[in-house]
Amino acid sequence: MKKSDKWAKVWFLNVFFGVMVIVSLFVGVVSAGEAEAIIIDTEKGVPGFWTEPARDLPSNWWYLHDHPDTSFDGWFDTKAYPPGRGNGTFWHTIAFPEMGECKGIWMASLPQSGNYEVFVWIPDPDPFDPYLDESTPPSDYLPTGKAQYKIFHNAGVATMTIDQNVNKGGFTSLGVFDFGTTARVELSNIEVEFWHSVAFDAVKFRLMQTPIDTTTPGNNQTGIEMDDTVPQLAPLNPDFLAYKQNPPETFYGYIPPPMNLSHLNQIPVEGLPRLGKLDSRFDWRDTNKVTPVKNQGPCDTGWIFGTTSVLESAVLIGESVAYDFSEQSVALCVDRSWIYLYDSLFDDPCNAGGWSGLASEVFIKKGSVLETCNPYVSALLNCGENCVCDDCPPVKKVDGYRLATNDGSQIEVIKNAVYSHGPVTMAYSHSESGEYWNESWGTIYDLYPCDGYVGDLASIIGWNDSVPHPNPNHAGTGAWIVKNSMGTGWGNNGFFYLAYNSSCVKEIAYLTYKDDNSDEELLYWDEAGYVGNEGYGYNSTWMADVFTAPKSGNLTHVDFWTTSNNAQYELYVWNGSFGSELASQNGTCQEFGYYSIPLNEPASIDAGQQFTVAVNMTTPGYDYPIPVEYKDTFWLGVDPPIQPNVSFVRCTDSDPWVDLADYGENACLRARLKVIVPPEITAYAPESPVNDYECAKRSFNITINQTVNVSWQINGTEVQTNASETKATYTNTSAVNGTWNVSAVVSNANGTDMQTWVWTVTSPCFIATAAYGTSLHGDIDILRDFRDEYLIPNPAGRAFVKIYYDTSPPLANAIRDNEGLRTAVREGVVKPVVHIARIVMG
Repeated sequence: MKKSDKWAKVWFLNVFFGVMVIVSLFVGVVSAGEAEAIIIDTEKGVPGFWTEPARDLPSNWWYLHDHPDTSFDGWFDTKAYPPGRGNGTFWHTIAFPEMGECKGIWMASLPQSGNYEVFVWIPDPDPFDPYLDESTPPSDYLPTGKAQYKIFHNAGVATMTIDQNVNKGGFTSLGVFDFGTTARVELSNIEVEFWHSVAFDAVKFRLMQTPIDTTTPGNNQTGIEMDDTVPQLAPLNPDFLAYKQNPPETFYGYIPPPMNLSHLNQIPVEGLPRLGKLDSRFDWRDTNKVTPVKNQGPCDTGWIFGTTSVLESAVLIGESVAYDFSEQSVALCVDRSWIYLYDSLFDDPCNAGGWSGLASEVFIKKGSVLETCNPYVSALLNCGENCVCDDCPPVKKVDGYRLATNDGSQIEVIKNAVYSHGPVTMAYSHSESGEYWNESWGTIYDLYPCDGYVGDLASIIGWNDSVPHPNPNHAGTGAWIVKNSMGTGWGNNGFFYLAYNSSCVKEIAYLTYKDDNSDEELLYWDEAGYVGNEGYGYNSTWMADVFTAPKSGNLTHVDFWTTSNNAQYELYVWNGSFGSELASQNGTCQEFGYYSIPLNEPASIDAGQQFTVAVNMTTPGYDYPIPVEYKDTFWLGVDPPIQPNVSFVRCTDSDPWVDLADYGENACLRARLKVIVPPEITAYAPESPVNDYECAKRSFNITINQTVNVSWQINGTEVQTNASETKATYTNTSAVNGTWNVSAVVSNANGTDMQTWVWTVTSPCFIATAAYGTSLHGDIDILRDFRDEYLIPNPAGRAFVKIYYDTSPPLANAIRDNEGLRTAVREGVVKPVVHIARIVMG
């Protein structure tokens, strides 16, 4: 923006707590004033919690408990549940590709159906002592920031991502959910940062005493009479229309999005974690999780810089790696359907403007690229229709956009979003009349009351409740800490304060991301992306897109935008065009935004296969459930290609499907296909052919590009197998004379590969052979039998054979051509040994 964490010994709980285990799945009485809660702890033998795979696999699970140690206070404290020194225990596992999925399941029997708040305990163990016993885990406990709890409730499955570095040593709320008489929560190490730990501790279910107030379904927020036989577009955003009809004299690059989101203020988000009271001051710079301030120069590209800054901090918080992502790439790579961005040779896209959702679409489809590949040069952003998107390799891709709130007065909601997810975007009214300078605090923005135009976008990185409101008309204290994009010479070294409840704050959004995967393809028809909302006058409507797989692979995710808070989805994948079912599931998306829903069971798709993705979307309290793109060159400056027979809509499951092309629209519905890449042996040793002497020890090694099963074969006969490996070794400890084909055959569901070595094993000229002048003498056969039956089967004998084989050839060469030496060795050494061998063998 312009001016942007196994010890085998178990410490048992006290008698009271043990009784509570027997009574009811570990029902615990919580603090006074709180309703009785059901608590499922993770001790072995406690009903209600189990793991997959079982916890007796030491390579998968680690068990930690409070115990005396040699530290300064003489105690190792996990701060796990239950609280109190000597009580705490928990399990953890790590995210490591070769390990696979490790899952914990909590199952509670509830006294009655109803709304329950679900809490999870986050442990906080002391740092590991490297000099403790051998059961100490081999690495430090590094808590994940992406613990994805799945809550199975009456309306479906909700996934809540919790940072296990936050609110440690206590319960964190996952939100309120409607259950029958059973409740289930799951947590696994999938999609967690590499080598980070996932902690499994108590889960608590507390019955809500006051019913949840829900918005009545079917409430048409617009008050417009609608024809329920024809899909209708929702009205445009009034703020967008105001901008178009009366452009501001001073423009900083932010344009309100065209879709009307005013209904969100009347539909509060349900089921989000409750963090409790936060500190009066919080700043992500204190932990070095904010990337450096940049300078957008003369271009009105704050909407790009603010959004990019949020992504950079999300990665920095998640991975502790600072990336400098290219704003130039975003400016040049918005889909060309948005013609307003590239229709002027004088100042587009430099001064065309946009919003955080539009910038995020570039990160979703193309991905973020490094600044070094496409550096920011404002003078090169006046290219209009001649602009060219770069071909820089993507580093990270956005897979989630969440609008925490569109109402700047929701101070606690914004704080929770910043604290839980990192810096967030913030659109605001930037006006010189609202700019103040304070000797103690520096630059403070306090446009109050705000009735101006929201025209700039930055990122909130924290808050301080003590910052004064300099505007004489604005009582109180408290301000957001904001990162700007006008260089470090502006404001407070590139940052500034913005007073609470001032400057028309909107568009508080955060991003989720993942690593770019070159084997994944995002299939979609909505080139422009999310433009508007559509419905039939009811809060539930179906959308479907028909795709043809460009390559063979597995359908792993379905993506879509939601048009409101608390959106509920029923998702289906059908073979062909609306054919047999391949997959189905349901769930809830709490916040308005973009979601990439992982399929519980990926669907296998062949190259050229047609398949259909369909979603029945329900948005309680809002009657335009479907996100669409459509053409509007007058108001919106958007002209996407609309293809027939690919995108469809219907009101109910008994209605026929309607081709959205008939209305000039495409549904914003997408599919992620993970392309099948066959296994490949990328390295092997030794080189072929291989030559050895008899009884030699020889190892063969391979490295594979993915996890496979390995079959080792000699002349087609299997001699060894390895399961689920990316590296494998076969060792033969007694080479036999002859020529052998040694093969490593690797295979998995993606295909097979093979490496074959030609292994030639010969008999060297040993002392006995040289002494007799032939290897066919009967005494030689006796020595071979003695070797095979008495020496080779035991370690000492094998060691003797190895020494003999190592030293014998040069000695044999020395006597082979000297008849005197041959006779002396034969009569004085070999024959006595043969005699002894005959006696030993009977």
